[in-house]
Amino acid sequence: MQQQQGGRGFSLIQDSGAYTSSCGYCDGYGSATHGMHAYRLTVYDYQELLDQGWRRSGKFLYKPDNKETCCRQYTIRLDVTQNQPSKAHKRLLRRWEQFLAGQLQHGVSDAEGDLHMADAAQQLQQQAGNSSSGSSQRGPKRTRQGNNAVSSATAADDVAGAASDKQQQQQPGIAAEFIQEEFDLYCKYQMQQHNDSPAELTPSRYRNFLVDTPLIPVPPPAAAAAAAAPPPAAAAAGAADGAAAAAAVPACGYGSFHQQYRLDGKLVAVGVVDVLPRCLSSKYFFWDPDYAWLSLGRYGALREIDWVAQAHAAGASELRYYYLGYYIHTCPKMAYKAEYAPSELLCPQRQVWVGLDATVRAALDAAPYVVLSDLPGVRLAPNLSVPRQLPAAAEAPATAAAQDAAAAAAGVGMPQHLGLQAQLAARQRQRLDAQLLLLLKQPVRWGALRESGMLDGEQVGELEERLAAWLAVVGETAAHLLYATPSDLLSVA
Repeated sequence: MQQQQGGRGFSLIQDSGAYTSSCGYCDGYGSATHGMHAYRLTVYDYQELLDQGWRRSGKFLYKPDNKETCCRQYTIRLDVTQNQPSKAHKRLLRRWEQFLAGQLQHGVSDAEGDLHMADAAQQLQQQAGNSSSGSSQRGPKRTRQGNNAVSSATAADDVAGAASDKQQQQQPGIAAEFIQEEFDLYCKYQMQQHNDSPAELTPSRYRNFLVDTPLIPVPPPAAAAAAAAPPPAAAAAGAADGAAAAAAVPACGYGSFHQQYRLDGKLVAVGVVDVLPRCLSSKYFFWDPDYAWLSLGRYGALREIDWVAQAHAAGASELRYYYLGYYIHTCPKMAYKAEYAPSELLCPQRQVWVGLDATVRAALDAAPYVVLSDLPGVRLAPNLSVPRQLPAAAEAPATAAAQDAAAAAAGVGMPQHLGLQAQLAARQRQRLDAQLLLLLKQPVRWGALRESGMLDGEQVGELEERLAAWLAVVGETAAHLLYATPSDLLSVA
């Protein structure tokens, strides 16, 4: 299989289409989602998909349909370079320092009442790196203090810092393996916090959810390799360029990692994260219910934020965002994510980032579905994963009406929107025909397959309908994805 331009690599997916299922947030049966299975997925493609509202569970990717789903879900992120820790977060970090210094006893509750452990099922986000000294946020170090010791380790040493006594022996950039100690903690957490039955907590389900990943790891480039054998006159410049290239990728590389938190060697929490070119995406966090009083979920999120800030400062200049999963305004278990400020929500309709402020909250209070970017006075930020382009097909009627009104005011009789509609139709046809499919283990463009005569008219119509629906939710990233043809539809002679 050929590499894509620029050495980015290819991703292989199997479209599952749109479906409705039970909702995990309101217990109803109105969750409307589009899904696809990823056999392999580059970190670059996944970054773009995240920026269009997708998320993964194991190797399955899903995107809510906010026009139809019962609980509207908005991708939420934090620019760590603009982070403004709340008073509660600062108190939590001080409280950890006191605990590690032996000044706070196990089980002593916080007098100010705002440090309760957030339910980690809601915190579909969390932990990442234990940062080094000199951190922009104060927190416990990995050394012993008083009667307690804390350590954290990831699948990659550089995400977690120096090794603890029981650190996972994994190399940077390799997805986490099944570890019995982590699985045992996961079972304890799920049973006590979510009332799961032991029959539901099988190793295979755990693997599918938190161990398996489609992400292709990217190790950091070695500065020496980047500057290998340059011409003598360019040796100094080559070495500098190589060092810059190595610094642009965090020391752990890109990929999926497990983050461990330990107290005196005992595993008390695990976070599952994806490190991507522009963000650290928190996937899930589970913890020992015996230590709920330590607010491990919030603490882990603060450490992840700090790790992103340090990676950014160390030279990974594009890596500056912390993705917390989905924000659901109507669900208290998910709305807490707005604590980390200043947060931004992805507008699913316009695909731009919108600052989460009082105006946005009021609008979400008033209506179940809101086009966030249309709210007056909101702060907008461009989406780097969505290039500037023609209006989407759903927006064409409004755009056309505006153009007709302008034409009438100018005394022009010909409706101008016919040109726009033709452009949209031509662009859609071009995207469809250019889409790469995997057929009989070979990549082929849909346009060539459609005209080849290998498929009958019914097959062409049904597959093209599926492709068009998929392209609408995947966007421009489809150009980098290899679409596995559905075996239930095609029977090529």
